[in-house]
Amino acid sequence: MLAGCGGNGDTAGGDEEEVKYTIGVSLPTVKGPFFTALTYGIMSRAEELGVDTVVLDAGGYEYIDNQISHMEDLITRKVDGILLDPADDKAVAPMVDEAVG
Repeated sequence: MLAGCGGNGDTAGGDEEEVKYTIGVSLPTVKGPFFTALTYGIMSRAEELGVDTVVLDAGGYEYIDNQISHMEDLITRKVDGILLDPADDKAVAPMVDEAVG
């Protein structure tokens, strides 16, 4: 999911500064066995890696506006990465472009 940051371990002041990453997860729903397992797996692995997660549930495939709003929120928060399962790929495409750009 994430790789370690480069460098040889030397820092100017001699103190190691821990970098904390945050990933946003935008899903159409977290209900049902697939999405429950997916969400648990993401959060579990992120915790192992020391990565914070923000999981956002749109409430169902019919709530595309919620997912678009969630993407706007994640972009505003300036998370380090976004995992997205789009409810409607065409509707969220502009948000993906904004997140990448």
